[in-house]
Amino acid sequence: MLLISLSQHVEVYSDSWKSLWLPLITATLFLTGCCFHDDVMFPDLRKVQKSVLILSEPAGARIEVDDNYVGDTPITITVPAYACNGYFTKHTTITALPIHDGQYVQIKSFSGNDEFSHIGDPVPDRIFFDMRLGRSGPPPTQVDIDVHNW
Repeated sequence: MLLISLSQHVEVYSDSWKSLWLPLITATLFLTGCCFHDDVMFPDLRKVQKSVLILSEPAGARIEVDDNYVGDTPITITVPAYACNGYFTKHTTITALPIHDGQYVQIKSFSGNDEFSHIGDPVPDRIFFDMRLGRSGPPPTQVDIDVHNW
């Protein structure tokens, strides 16, 4: 009995909802393709240039962005970001190369965001490299290979 009354109830109201299905589906598809930031929706997927200040301790580290030399610290660079959320538009690697003995190469990688997945890293306002930091894991193991016994 409950199923019959429920189906009759749905049939009565189904005609009035038919005209709303297409606009509801269209709005849902449109809204899920927009960028989100702080729970506010912005349908703006333009790419803009965002400034990033890069610092190092000590100053003077050579900076490369995606293997291209851009200058020595302190330096301000610009990277492409989405206007709606400030996320990187593509995978980006920033490398600080040492200029003195006792310093170590430092690498920071950022995931790129695409228009559909909303997965990636926000572009920071500032990046700091401590050139005195060394390897954070165990030292590499030496492996001797005797090619004559293969």
